[in-house]
Amino acid sequence: MLHNESWLTHSDVFDKHWKIELKPWIRNLGWFTDFMETVVSAKGWVQAGEKELSVHDYINLIEEKDSQKKLFCYKDGKWEHIEGPVIFTVKHGEEQVFIAGWMGDEKMIQKMKKESADPWEWSKKNIIEVDPVIALHTVKGVRKTQDDAIPVFFTSNGESNADKNWEHLVNLCPRAVRVDGIDGRRKMFHRCVDLSRGARNFFVVTGKNFITDRTVFDYPVSNKAHVVFRAKNMSNRLEYGHMGVVCYNTDLVLNTPEDFGLDFTEYSPIHSVPRTVSEATFATTPYEAWRTAFREAVKLTLRGTIESEHWLARWLGFAEGVESGWVIKGAEQGHAYALDNIDAPEQLRKSEDWNWLKARFDAL
Repeated sequence: MLHNESWLTHSDVFDKHWKIELKPWIRNLGWFTDFMETVVSAKGWVQAGEKELSVHDYINLIEEKDSQKKLFCYKDGKWEHIEGPVIFTVKHGEEQVFIAGWMGDEKMIQKMKKESADPWEWSKKNIIEVDPVIALHTVKGVRKTQDDAIPVFFTSNGESNADKNWEHLVNLCPRAVRVDGIDGRRKMFHRCVDLSRGARNFFVVTGKNFITDRTVFDYPVSNKAHVVFRAKNMSNRLEYGHMGVVCYNTDLVLNTPEDFGLDFTEYSPIHSVPRTVSEATFATTPYEAWRTAFREAVKLTLRGTIESEHWLARWLGFAEGVESGWVIKGAEQGHAYALDNIDAPEQLRKSEDWNWLKARFDAL
């Protein structure tokens, strides 16, 4: 349930047909509890996860017998329904496994309980392992947040220093919640919206960021624009909004189309705050150094302002650290790519595609 699966179900599942029972010590199952509550409050079909649902898939699934009583999961290349009861487990080492709770059709649950008080002895069951660390962070970050506190999300997707930066952030800001492994900025921001539970704004700290000013999360934000704070680039010492902490306006996020161009944040109005609140270390591997420099050089080349020309010149002319050569190389190639494709928006959009970037880097 906490490993980026994709799910599809109808709001009737938890509202009318299924029930969930948890052990007192677990309280919350992280991602799945959020999903379940979203389903309950929805009207109709609800999908979550990365898998794009084709029309053919959708029609086949919803026309299954009793489909509104089923939980569908996409795994091993196909959609299948998970039949209850589902047993949630927490693994401790290779041999110890603890039962955290169970869910399923109420009549089936009662039938299984008559078989045995121990769920391990039930004749029918599906086992789903949950991560107690993520669950506890979710409890800490979401359940105990004050009503007037703006949600804080840490978004990571394979950055080498993400775990270290996350540990630092959650110590400074206990309400922070980690959102990990979602490809595509729009999908990631929509996941934050789902987790923010109706908040008008939410902060995003990226995996490269080490927070240096904890008071940023108390900033009086605007309800009409995204608020962008500065980050200190630890490779070339520039300090501007690139890689910085942003407080996003929920309505603007939801109104940003799929074709948002090259920068999701700057598609909407922004308010730049001249205040450096973090240090951004991105050049931790050759690929990460090259990728970040390439993408930013493309954007700066196309922007064409006095400030962007100054920043681009810095990217092209100076970098320090172990992977400084890859930073310069990435900036040079990104700048050249933008000039070559300045009138080809579809080609420029490829600089947002992680798979395309990796293939281009591997071909160097």
